[in-house]
Amino acid sequence: MNEAFTFDQATTLCKDYQELIGSIVINGENKEFEVIDQIVVAPYGKLLAHIFFKLLVKVKDPVKALAFYDFPQYDVQLIIKELVAYGDCYSTHMDLRTYLKSIGQRFDAHKII
Repeated sequence: MNEAFTFDQATTLCKDYQELIGSIVINGENKEFEVIDQIVVAPYGKLLAHIFFKLLVKVKDPVKALAFYDFPQYDVQLIIKELVAYGDCYSTHMDLRTYLKSIGQRFDAHKII
């Protein structure tokens, strides 16, 4: 598992990787096109990140969705939307480092120093 970030580090990374918003992602399972819609500070850990994602879908505000979380470890999540004929809908989330690895790009830890 990747190391956690502080809140400030995660916030910096969100700002530094904003250029990824709008990037097309091809879902390997069903070969549908999806797009990165947001890059947000999220709880650290798979289960907590999933709970955060479910709350985000409901409240549509990453700050409000993060309100339940009261720990010092954070991560950066990409919020991904399906591009479907009847409109946008959130389909999934992925942590930043996993996404970068999937596209052959190395995570630059110096961005947070």
